[in-house]
Amino acid sequence: MNNREIQAAWKYHNGTKHSYWSIRNNPHFLDWANRPQPFKIYPQLEQLPLPRDVPQTGVAALSAISQRELSWRNESVPDLRDLACILYFSAGITKQRVHPGGEIYFRAAACTGALYEIELYVVSIDLPGLDAGVYHFSPADVSLRLLRKGDFRGNLAQATAMEPAVAHASATIICTGTYWRNAWKYQARTYRHFGWDNGTLLANMLAVSAASGLPAKIVLGFVDAEVNRLLPGLGDTRAVRIDASSAAVGRSLAELNLRGRSGATVLAHLCNLGYGRAIQTAVIYAQRAGYDRLVTLDADGQHDPAQVRALLAEFDTRQWDVLIGSRYVLKREYTGVPFGRRVGMRLFSLLVRLMAGRRVYDTTSGLKVIGRQTFASLTKWQFIDFHAEAIVYLMRLGYRIGEFPITVDERRHGVTMYSALSHIKYPLKTALMVVLGVVEASLTRKRPS
Repeated sequence: MNNREIQAAWKYHNGTKHSYWSIRNNPHFLDWANRPQPFKIYPQLEQLPLPRDVPQTGVAALSAISQRELSWRNESVPDLRDLACILYFSAGITKQRVHPGGEIYFRAAACTGALYEIELYVVSIDLPGLDAGVYHFSPADVSLRLLRKGDFRGNLAQATAMEPAVAHASATIICTGTYWRNAWKYQARTYRHFGWDNGTLLANMLAVSAASGLPAKIVLGFVDAEVNRLLPGLGDTRAVRIDASSAAVGRSLAELNLRGRSGATVLAHLCNLGYGRAIQTAVIYAQRAGYDRLVTLDADGQHDPAQVRALLAEFDTRQWDVLIGSRYVLKREYTGVPFGRRVGMRLFSLLVRLMAGRRVYDTTSGLKVIGRQTFASLTKWQFIDFHAEAIVYLMRLGYRIGEFPITVDERRHGVTMYSALSHIKYPLKTALMVVLGVVEASLTRKRPS
């Protein structure tokens, strides 16, 4: 979609604006058990503490941003203390408040619902006290974490059509939005909040920069994909195709260009062993190869691989064992689904709650992130569809399973594995497997390791 196609924007605007009735008829409630973490965390990266004794500039904020002629410092190159000042007074924690649901960490810039979904990254050259690289700013411990070492201004310049302010900048701060952190409360209105919340944060940055005598400019036009590639999220990945006699798999991989980019590994079954065995084959491969995470998605074209990055960020931040890409966790209803499937989805969701103590709204989603800590357990028992029975089995073993909102497209390849008869067989089969999963989990806990 280009900037001239405004119908999608109007549709979103009209669909998410408040009215008297929309506020009172919205069935959404806050699921505190599935509340997002307030910070993005890189637990395996060493922190670079920022100076905390940040001096006051002595310039009132309104005065700093209202002057038409600003006086810049002669050197106009920030040092580590300057960066600390800008980052703290835009996204730093200024106070904490305890409430029945936990703690709120208030930041310097206001944000809808005090959810603070905007994350900051710094791309810098060699500065006094800081080596050139790409860094993530952590408000929790007022520190930077090095993600990539080196001067990456050329990458940003290319992404902004050689914008001079970017190409020659000593330091560039990139703002990114963590959708689920805000959508947990505000659902589809979150995209509006990206603009509002990022705006208050940028206003603070401009004020602090001006008060510190440092030139600053906001650049809004850039190629998202080029900037995204600078920010680690996918890490070392390998595409694996499980060939279960489905021509759709090959077509889907070719369409996603995974073959050409990474050379998909093909694991072939001699015959169609079913969905559950296909997933277990992928788990065994990931386990033997030493991978930290396994991402699964269906080959029918319904899942957009671009959504994987957000899933991985949530998976790492909340330290889930399994994270499910969920079509229904925001709405908590199954509108637009055929009647038979709607009844089944509600039944399986309630069955998981009955057997495992917490409801999962999308038990049949094929888009998942699976952590390596679960690999051993997932290869010790035989699953049929790797849906509700696997979820209950893992939850009964004590693994943490969460849901993250995604969108899906219409099926583009293959045919559904469900038939008219399966609307009777599948619920009975799944209910039986859920019960067996409870028994297997109980026996697994009692067995000696």
